[in-house]
Parts: sequence; C-alpha cells; structure tokens
Amino acid sequence: MPRRCDGLQQARALAEGGGLLDATITVGQAFGGDHEAVNVYSGLLAAKAAFGADVAIVGQGPGNVGTETEWGFGSIAQGDHINAAGVLGGLPIRVPRISFADPDRAPRVSSQTLVVLGQVALVRAAVSVPAMAEERLALVHQQLDDAGVTARHDVLVVDGGTGLEVLDERGIEARSMGRTPTEDPEFFWPRARRARWRRRRLMDDALRERLLSLPDCVRGRLLTLRVDEVELPNGRKATRETVLHPGLW
Repeated sequence: MPRRCDGLQQARALAEGGGLLDATITVGQAFGGDHEAVNVYSGLLAAKAAFGADVAIVGQGPGNVGTETEWGFGSIAQGDHINAAGVLGGLPIRVPRISFADPDRAPRVSSQTLVVLGQVALVRAAVSVPAMAEERLALVHQQLDDAGVTARHDVLVVDGGTGLEVLDERGIEARSMGRTPTEDPEFFWPRARRARWRRRRLMDDALRERLLSLPDCVRGRLLTLRVDEVELPNGRKATRETVLHPGLW
C-alpha cells in the first residue's frame, strides 16, 4: 500500500527512507535537522562541505504566512534562496506554483511565484514549467511574460512524469493540500522535472573539460592558432589546438 506524504516531517522521513534524501540542514530560526547552520548561505555551504551534496532542496519550512497584499507572504524568502545559490556559484532551479485544480481561483501561476521570480530574485535561475495542454501552457507563458519572468530567467518546458514514477516505485504517494498528482498534475510535474533536469545537468558537467590556464595565441594576418591546456573528466591533462579565422564570427 502506498505511504501518504502530506506534512513536511512526513515528507522528510519518507524521502530519507526511500533513498531520495541524504540529510537535512535547518537554518536560522528553524531547528531539528541533522545539522544546523546560521543562515541559508552557510546552510548551502554546509551541505557541500559536510555531505558532498550535488543537489540541495531549499524551502522556507512550516508556518507559511500569507496576506492579501503583494509583498506580505512568507514564501517571498524563496527569492533570497535563489540569490544565495547563485552568489555561491550554484545553479538555482525554481519550481513555480501552477495549479488548475482550485475551483475558487482562476487557473494560473501563483501571484507569489510571479513576485519572487519577477522582482525579488536578482540571480538568473532555471524555471521548470511542465509540459501540458497547449491552451494551458499558453496561459502560463503569458503570465510569466507579463511579470517579467521570461526576460530575467531561463524558462524550461519539459515532461516531469519520470520523477513521479520514481515515487511510485518507492511506494510514496505525494499529496499537496489534499490533492494527488492525478488531481493536480501541473502542480506536481515541475517538481518532478526539476530532479530529472538537474540529474542531466550533473551528467553534462561530468563530461565537461576544465580550462587550466589562459590560452596561448599565435596571430597571423588571417588566422590565429589558439593552444589550451585542459583537464579531462578523468583528471588527466591534455592540450587543445584550435585554428580561428574571420569566418567564425
């Protein structure tokens, strides 16, 4: 029988038990993690130093406060989380809150998401949007465009079904506000997609060569020979010789 995942503590327990989460770090006024840090910046650094983390999931924790004003909501801290990840040299990935299942609200990207991405986050982030019906996707894009999100960040549209399949394999039934992925797929798909996309990015990084020094260049009247010393993914060093000519620009 699938294990339901509703609250934050239950989600943490199921993720750790299912091999999806290695450790938890609480920061600031939060407490009770495997380790504790002063703020989000030191928390991210601790994740790397103490656990060798490739991926860190950052959230503002329980007790989310909201008002009917543009700036009065607790999750505005997510903008600061994006900035922290970028300042420290990481790749911020933001999951927008998208829902078409709430009968009391117009189908939309949440106004809080638009404020966080359109005004608070000063660092460029990858914004994961799930593939969905064409008319729904057009509405989402229009909202992101109007709020200035598309101009400030990299909006990615891809399928997130694989991440949900991983939860199914581990017998974890995800829920949010009492709804399942079947009842509100646009809410869950971006989160599943973030994990899948980050894994692909890590694989790409593992195959990337690292430049070890400034290139040596020999310039002629027409051609330029550039010599780079690089480090290969396996740690060995190599030399790359590239001929540049005006037709490249």
